[in-house]
Amino acid sequence: MAQAPELKPTQPTDPAHYAESSARENLIEHVFLGELLRGLWRKNVRDLEVLRPEVDNGGYDLALVFRGLTRHVQLKSSYRGARCADVTASVKLLGRPSACIVWIFFDPDTRSGSV
Repeated sequence: MAQAPELKPTQPTDPAHYAESSARENLIEHVFLGELLRGLWRKNVRDLEVLRPEVDNGGYDLALVFRGLTRHVQLKSSYRGARCADVTASVKLLGRPSACIVWIFFDPDTRSGSV
């Protein structure tokens, strides 16, 4: 299991990190899915199903279905150097079997990230 890197404020907060947070979240989600699917493709796994809810009220951002197992995923992101040491999650996520939170840390300059 990946450990969250120690977060230390290394730079002032750039308004771009919150002013366009929806666009940033979409970008990070697409990059995450691209990396996940690429890694699975290399392992000859091609039957992962990616589902997205039409309405954001179920406590999750994605549902991944693989060989009968459904994992509901809530994505969180922080830039490296952010002051946050924890994230909030919807309690609705607790009602989902095999639910998880994926916290992605990204470089504020290059937008490259790690889980």
